[in-house]
Amino acid sequence: KERERERDGRVLLPLPVDELDAIFGTLSDVAAAHGPILDRLRAAVEAAERGEVEGSDSDGVAADARAGEESSDERDRSAVCVGRAEVGAAMVGSGAAAAGGPLGALAPLFAPHAAHVDAYETAVRLLLAATERSPALAKALRRLERRETRPLSVDTLLIAPIQRVPRYTLLLQSLSALTPAWHADHAAVARAHAAACRLAASLNEDKRAADATAAVTAAVVGFPVLEQCGRLRHKGVLFECRGKLRTMLLFDRLLLECKELPSGQLKAKRALTLTQLTDVRPLADANLLLNALSVDGVVYAAPEHQGKAAWLDQLRKAVADAASLAPQHT
Repeated sequence: KERERERDGRVLLPLPVDELDAIFGTLSDVAAAHGPILDRLRAAVEAAERGEVEGSDSDGVAADARAGEESSDERDRSAVCVGRAEVGAAMVGSGAAAAGGPLGALAPLFAPHAAHVDAYETAVRLLLAATERSPALAKALRRLERRETRPLSVDTLLIAPIQRVPRYTLLLQSLSALTPAWHADHAAVARAHAAACRLAASLNEDKRAADATAAVTAAVVGFPVLEQCGRLRHKGVLFECRGKLRTMLLFDRLLLECKELPSGQLKAKRALTLTQLTDVRPLADANLLLNALSVDGVVYAAPEHQGKAAWLDQLRKAVADAASLAPQHT
């Protein structure tokens, strides 16, 4: 049976379905986002190598128009980079068509990459634990790795999507440097480079937020389902109604009131589900109650006015976001 599976190209991984999905589930979306871009980049490079891309330096009229505007150094440089600029024309488009190139609109890459970044550390941890407890799984993975033309470990394949966007950024940075200012594609390449930089920055911020959430989640005791509450949006201290200082954790779906223990861990004391909150409002200052706010009748007070304003703003945004993402029942 093992030989039959190998003959028809299948390698069975002895993993529970939920673990298989947690480890590899985001890869299909990442591949679907990158596939069209990589296909068009490959076609662009091949077309440029054959000299089939329009907008090259062979246009005599355009060359004459540029002759009086560029220095001799620029002319020497343009002779070297024209092929790269032609690839740029196919990559990001020219003029009105700039947004139609494969790197002209990087937004579709964000969602699958953000999901993969979120899942990456959990995937690696689950894969390591699974291979340690299952020699059969380790053997199956080695067989898969050997079958590839360029043998790569599964760990390398899992991190590859995270490395892809920085490589796009470096590619476009080099392309921008090699595309002269007079070239029709210079502005489009610059826009695509800026878009790639924004995407990379967003993913970095996404990773930092995921790390912060993981660190806080690990410190909380007494609330076992915290991993299902989304990302940490805001953290700070508030006084509860009896004057005790509490560490407050605002997640995508939950507001958690915690007591800090001498060990540094946080013991969950009260949880408020955001989709059930209907009243988040400031309270007027009184003699013994300053910088207070009410969260569905639960009164908290911030140490200073700026803290009160920040919590009101963060809570209102989080409640609105949670409501917009909640399933709609008809």
